[in-house]
Amino acid sequence: MKKLTASAALVLALSAGLTERTDAAALSLDGIDDWVEITNAAGVIPSGNAPFTTSAWVNPDVHSNSTITFWGNQAGNQANGFRLRDGGRTRHYFWGNDHDTTGTGDISSDTSGPNGDGWHQLAIVWDGSQTQWYWNGAPLEGPRAGAGINVADANHRIGSRLDAEFFDGLIDDITVWGAALSAEDIAGGWNQPIDYSNPDVQAALIAHYDFENGFGDVSPLGGSQDGVAIGGAIIDQNANSPIPEPSAVLLGLLGFGVFLRRRR
Repeated sequence: MKKLTASAALVLALSAGLTERTDAAALSLDGIDDWVEITNAAGVIPSGNAPFTTSAWVNPDVHSNSTITFWGNQAGNQANGFRLRDGGRTRHYFWGNDHDTTGTGDISSDTSGPNGDGWHQLAIVWDGSQTQWYWNGAPLEGPRAGAGINVADANHRIGSRLDAEFFDGLIDDITVWGAALSAEDIAGGWNQPIDYSNPDVQAALIAHYDFENGFGDVSPLGGSQDGVAIGGAIIDQNANSPIPEPSAVLLGLLGFGVFLRRRR
C-alpha cells in the first residue's frame, strides 16, 4: 500500500475541471440486516498501520450504535470501524484503541444539518500514530493516539460490522483515501465535488461510492472495489436534491479543495 501525505498543495491542485452534476441518490439501510459487501478490496483498501482518511455523508433515522464502514477482523487492533454511537456520539475503533467523541448530538432529526436537513459529513483520519475526527469540515474534539495497529485486509463492508451494528438511515459519498488528509484539506473540501481528472486525486483516492448508478466504486481506480447489496440494502433515488457545482475559477482563487459534494 503506497503511503501518501496530503498537503495544501493537494488542496490547491484539486480546483479544476468541475462540471454541473445531479446528486439525487443515496444508500438506504433498514438497521436490521442490510449492508453492502465490498468486493476486490483486498490489497487495495489501506490495512496494517497504513495512513488513511475515510469520510461519508450520513442521515440516520436513529442515532445509535450503527456502522458506516468496517473492514478487518473483530480482534484486538485488527479492525477499522467507523460508526455512530448511542447518545449522539461517534466512535472509531481498531477493536480497542477506541476514539469516542461527544459533540455531534442526535442527528436523526430531519431539521438538523448544515443546510436545514438531516445530512452531516463525518471523516476520520489516521496518520500512523493517531486518529482525528472531523464534523462538517471542522475538527471534532482532539486527536487520539494508537499503538500496535495491524488492521486485517478482510471483511470490507458498508453499513455494518460482522453481523452487528447495522446502520438505520441514509449514507452517501463514502470515500477512502490512502493518505492522512490535513485539517486544511478537509476544511476546504468537505462540501465540494471531487475532480476525478486531477492526478493528485487519482493517486490518493482509493474508493468512492456516490450511489448514483448502483453500488459501484467510481474512484479513478476504475471501480475495482465494487459493492454488492446484502439483505434489503437499496438505493433511494430521491434522497437528495440537484446540486449546482461551484465555480472552478473561484475555487482556484480561494485555494479550496474539491473532495466531496455539497448537500442542499
